[in-house]
Amino acid sequence: MSEVIDFEEEILENEEAKKGSLNHSLAAGRITGLLFNDDRFTVMPALSLDASQIDLKRFKLKAKDELVPDVCVYTKPPPAPDKEVEDDILRVSQMPDLAIEVLSPSQSVSGEEDQSTFCTRH
Repeated sequence: MSEVIDFEEEILENEEAKKGSLNHSLAAGRITGLLFNDDRFTVMPALSLDASQIDLKRFKLKAKDELVPDVCVYTKPPPAPDKEVEDDILRVSQMPDLAIEVLSPSQSVSGEEDQSTFCTRH
């Protein structure tokens, strides 16, 4: 029983860390809106990226299998679910052409710098 409680507490702590401030949300929304109006791009906010095939340790990232940037931008056809098999894709393996992470006061800058290094190399 204590394992379940520990797991639930860890999930709640992670969810608390992901909550953005008013300014964070406003900045991410404005960036998304600006890019959305350009037909060259497909813009996807808060998209779960499957990083399970990538060694994230070399980028000093704490994430294990998943990255969720505030805004993902694709210049080529974006990922699409196989209509015969699935309605949605929970984790997208196709990395975006551009990933944007908006910093908020509750986030550490060093961790975000490591994530930006990862995103620029893929």
